[in-house]
Amino acid sequence: FELHIYSAHSWHSFGKNTEIIDSIKAFKSPELDQKLMNSYGLPILSYRIQDLDDLIDSTLDEDDLPVMSMREKRIHSLIRQQFEQHAETLAMVSNHLKQSALFYDSELAYQYKMHPGWTQENFVDDHEEDKTPVQEVPRLNRFTVHILLAENLIHQWNEQSKFELQEALSIQYAILPEQIQIEHHFFSSQTAYSEWTKLLKDAANTANEVKFLISVDSEIDQECLDERFWLNEQYI
Repeated sequence: FELHIYSAHSWHSFGKNTEIIDSIKAFKSPELDQKLMNSYGLPILSYRIQDLDDLIDSTLDEDDLPVMSMREKRIHSLIRQQFEQHAETLAMVSNHLKQSALFYDSELAYQYKMHPGWTQENFVDDHEEDKTPVQEVPRLNRFTVHILLAENLIHQWNEQSKFELQEALSIQYAILPEQIQIEHHFFSSQTAYSEWTKLLKDAANTANEVKFLISVDSEIDQECLDERFWLNEQYI
């Protein structure tokens, strides 16, 4: 199957993108982590992204502390970081969705053309009306985000986050909410490869849609590790 990839980004303790490959080739090892301990209270080897923890500390909302574990905070931060890295591509997708709606879909076109003052409280119009002529473009109906998570998060992950993400994307990129779909997938180590391949095939065979795939995980959390070591002292 054939995929059209417009942008891609990876982040690891080795660095970003090609830096990761270079470190793997150099057989870079994990380091002793002074913040994470095994069941005997000794430092363990880890691939913790320290820059990510610094980012969480600088943006931490105290009101979230009782609700979300550190593991979830790290994963949400990684998801936000991915969208930030693809801001330029998302802006182009947003514009294409709008142009497609104006040309092909009268109902969506009406919503796009409707003055923001009708839908937003306290709106102040400091821009001239958009008079860009409607042009024929390849049809694009929807922007779908697939978030791939570990299976052991299935009972812990807050499904409400998909609606919060949908709203955030809608506001930031001026996309109608009904054109954004968020899907969560919980993969086990036994089925991850086959499920991932199936997801890519579906993406390749889906017409009039742009898909954004995020595979993210983190066990860099003492509470999570304590549970793992309780089940298996030799856990890696």
